[in-house]
Amino acid sequence: MDWSAHTRDMSAYDLGTFKYAESMAVAIRKYGGKDMAVDRLMGKDAWDVWFSSVQEEKDRGEEATSYIIICSRAPEVFPGQPSPVSYLPLSSGTWKRLVASLHVHRSITRSIARRVAIFSTFRRQVQDGPSTPQLEITYSARTSAAFPDDVALSSAYLPDSKTSFSVFYGCSPDQMADIETSLRSTGGIVDHPLLCMGILGELERKRLVDLAEDLIDKFTVDSDFLENKHWDLNTVKMRESLAICLRSRTLLDQIRSFKRQLNKVLKEFDRLRQEESQSADMFETGLIIQQRIHDVLDEYDDKIDECSMMAENLSLAMQTGWSQITREDSIVNTRIAKANTTIALESQIENAQMRSIAVLGMIYLPLSCVGSIFSTTIFNWRPVEGEPVISNYIWILVAISAGLTALTILAWHLTTSREKIKQSKRSKSFDIELDRIA
Repeated sequence: MDWSAHTRDMSAYDLGTFKYAESMAVAIRKYGGKDMAVDRLMGKDAWDVWFSSVQEEKDRGEEATSYIIICSRAPEVFPGQPSPVSYLPLSSGTWKRLVASLHVHRSITRSIARRVAIFSTFRRQVQDGPSTPQLEITYSARTSAAFPDDVALSSAYLPDSKTSFSVFYGCSPDQMADIETSLRSTGGIVDHPLLCMGILGELERKRLVDLAEDLIDKFTVDSDFLENKHWDLNTVKMRESLAICLRSRTLLDQIRSFKRQLNKVLKEFDRLRQEESQSADMFETGLIIQQRIHDVLDEYDDKIDECSMMAENLSLAMQTGWSQITREDSIVNTRIAKANTTIALESQIENAQMRSIAVLGMIYLPLSCVGSIFSTTIFNWRPVEGEPVISNYIWILVAISAGLTALTILAWHLTTSREKIKQSKRSKSFDIELDRIA
């Protein structure tokens, strides 16, 4: 059990996980859900003026009921790679002041580092100065970094003073505008401690639903191809369709993950009602936010069904494609087998013919050899008295025959040796090519 996670104050290590580069940020103060002050700040001097004005309001007893900081997204660190939400548009000194004044819990560093959808809450008694300890409820959440435009949120709520503090991290210009619009649209509705969590849910709903609808539109365009064309896994169109289905599986996992976090938020509404005596206005605001979260969950269920449909089509496409490849391979193998059978039959016929020729040669070659020898004048079959039967030059026949036989055997040996060398070279080059391909 890591008990340090329940410690509110950020350590030097926690502060070091953030990167600092001053750029635009929006600071919003809401007063009882009616009036709203919006300041667009950039640079240490602008933040010093903002802190001074907040302190002056507290001294006059005009403290706001909600403080919301919207941090803009830092520029890309690498081309095509969005910067992490841990890159803050503030100086390190300004961030330390915000951490202290807005009760930022250190759990936000872990939520940001995990890069997955998460919602966590902590409750503890805190004491700021000589005042009596008071309950502090803190929330940290973030959306998944699997897709662009992920954001994070840290919130704190002090039930005794009915004051809430929130910080949005890594917001794009469109998201910053959406957050500000959502806060303005509350009108006279009393602020709720989970209001910003509901806004985060709306941002994620827009992101995930837009991604799902974009995939569905592309898949619908390709559905005619999948239904009416030959399914070949090697075509560009087929690979694009399979890529869409694979992305739909990833999106399906992210929707389910965020659904689980929204269900945890709904449980937090019930816990707040049990722990705190809420006014009728705050109770009504909580019901409105809850109802909207239920509507978002229903919409997620529809998108889950659509993404599941695309994933199932992926399995169908893969099975059909592989079955076609197997069928084509079977046809090719059948043709190869027929060709091998034909070659084998022809070879068998040729072998039979060669065997017949060899048999005839074995019969007639000795007879021809004997006939040739006896047809020469080396043998005198009717010698006159005093004449030899065998000529004295028989050694010439023997010498020439032995020489020709030796030359024939030598030529055969050289020819077969050269062919063996060529075959060995071909085998080595084939092995080298196989190693290169592997």
